[in-house]
This record gives sequence, structure tokens and C-alpha cells, in this order.
Amino acid sequence: MTNWKLKIAGFLLALPWQGLGQEVDSNGLPATMSATLQFTNDEVTIAAKAVETAAAMSVNGGNWDSFFSDPAVFHSISGRRQALPATRAEANALGKAVLEEAVALIAIYRWPEEAKECYLALWRLLPDRCWERCGALSDLFPSFPLMPDRSMWDQARIAAAYCTTYDTKAGGFRPAIFAFNLTSIQEYVFTARRTQDFWAGSFMQSYIVWEALKAVADAFGPDTVIYPDLHGQPLADLFLRERQIAVAEPTGRELQIAGFPNVFNVLLPQTASEMVGTMVKQAIAGARDAVFRAVDTMLQSVITSDGALHGKIDEAVSDIKNPQLRDHIAEALRCLQSGTRLSREWQAIWERQRSHFLTEECFWICLPWVQD
Repeated sequence: MTNWKLKIAGFLLALPWQGLGQEVDSNGLPATMSATLQFTNDEVTIAAKAVETAAAMSVNGGNWDSFFSDPAVFHSISGRRQALPATRAEANALGKAVLEEAVALIAIYRWPEEAKECYLALWRLLPDRCWERCGALSDLFPSFPLMPDRSMWDQARIAAAYCTTYDTKAGGFRPAIFAFNLTSIQEYVFTARRTQDFWAGSFMQSYIVWEALKAVADAFGPDTVIYPDLHGQPLADLFLRERQIAVAEPTGRELQIAGFPNVFNVLLPQTASEMVGTMVKQAIAGARDAVFRAVDTMLQSVITSDGALHGKIDEAVSDIKNPQLRDHIAEALRCLQSGTRLSREWQAIWERQRSHFLTEECFWICLPWVQD
């Protein structure tokens, strides 16, 4: 069971409060926040260890005074340096915004009774609220002065995800990387004949993958999905709205974007791998069945209710030169719902395709992240 309170501790402790001009207490948090959250000593210790692990070597050395003498950030892959036009005063204003908005969200989302919703609100809404108050500096402000190669929000999400892997019984972190692959995407590309076909196949694959990701995000938190990033994804925002998180409603156009690849990676506790594998397969099967039901319902509605169907069938097959083949196809189409042998054969083919679709083309592996 996910410890959402511990995830909140990791998320908040990972923020660079001192770089943001905020005084912290022995817990590493601003005093007003510590008084509100009242983490136990064990929770602070565990969360601090998660922050240290997530930070890797970036946390060692350096100080914020030297950073502000020539503020800059570095691209995490290319290492390219980019000047950051920020002063101490601007950083302090950002720190004040982070603290005030975090405390406000904690109050709105009923801490500690609704710890899960409280965490989801911090994960999704806190960066946006700070951006509204302080602009681009909120997105760019780094986690560490010595190696400013990641934003403070990236670091907070990684630390929270690592907190998820804490095993209470073992008394330590037991992380694993869960990798999933839906391999049938090539078939969509191969069989597409029009742009519409390509889009429909891509969207269906994206939607089905999202259904699997949603199950994981709901159980362990969206931060645990390392790839793809769920923050700001329209379907993820729709999921958050279902959890009563006050994120802006995605537009219909945004929801039509096939935004998810056929692979994803998740940071999970080692003990949860089998459960997550089953969860993902069940979610994919459920999404697949929903698609098939919708298509079947639409086809049956057209076939049984359209009085001009037979005329449309004759028109559709009129270009077939062979009269025997033309009559056979037309008769087969008319008999789909009539209870004939052709109807039963068609239904058998439909059911066979439904039962095999996707279930034989997806696989997952869980690799323990061995410590020491």
C-alpha cells in the first residue's frame, strides 16, 4: 500500500528551500510547513534518504551565494550552459510563493485525511501556481547550486517516486524498474492506407497504453512513471479531475492527441512487480474490450436501424465487375445480423480477434535496482 504521506515528505524536502531564501528547521522544512504537516522523525529520516539517493552526486558541494554570483543552468544531457537572469530577491520571492502555495494546497485538500489527493494536488498544481506568480524562473530554478542540471520540480518528483519504494517490513528501500512494451504498433503502421487509418490506430494504441498507465498512477502516483512524463498530459489531467483535483479541463482537441508511446517505464517497489504486471494486463484487456464493444454497438445500430442499408450495400459493391462475387458480398453484408450461417461465422471471427487482440503482443519485465 502506497504511503502518500511519505511521498509528500520526499517531494517537499527535495525543494531547495535555502536557495529560495527560506529558513528551515531541523526537519529541513520551513517552520510553518513543519508545524502544519507534523511528520514523524522516521518519516523525515526516510524521506531525506530518498532525496539524497535521488540527488546522486549533484547535491555535494557548492553554495547558493556562489551560484547567484553568476546564475546559470545546464542542460542535463548536452551540458550546454544557459545564463539564468535571476537575483537573490527574485529567488526569495519565488521561495515565498512556493511556501504559501504549498501550505494553501495542503489546507484545501484536507491534510492529513486525504493524503493521496493532497499529494496529487502538490504534484500537479504547485508548479503551475508558482509559475503564475513568478513566471519562467519557477520552471528553471535548479535543485542544487553546484550542478544546476535539473529543475527543483524534477528533483521533487524523483524523490517522491523513490519514496514509493520504501519497504516497511525490510526497513529500507527496495526499488525496481518496471518496463512495459506493446509490440503490435508496427501492425497499425503497416495496415494503414489513409492518414485517417494511421491516426485511428495510433490513437487507439495511445489510449490503451494510457489505461494501463492510469492504473499504475492511481495505485502508486503519477510521479513513479519515469517515461513518459505524465505531468500536464491531457488524459492524466482528466484522471486528476476525476480525483477532484482542480486542474483545468482538457479541451476536446487536446484529448484527441495520440500522446503516449507503446512503451513505458515505472519506478516501483520490488514486491509490487507481479501485482503491477497483472494490473497492467487487466487494464489493457478492459480497454480493448471497451473498444470492441463500442465498435460492435455502432455496427449493430447501423445494420439494424438504417432502412436504406440494402440500397447502400448495393451501391457500395456496384463497382465489382464479377456479378457472382458482387451478389455474394452483398448478400453476406445483408445477412450479418440475420442469424444465418454467415452471421454466426462473422461473430465467431469477431470474438476470436477480440480475445487475441493485444494480449499476445505485450510483455513486461521488472528489474530489481540492487543497492550497494
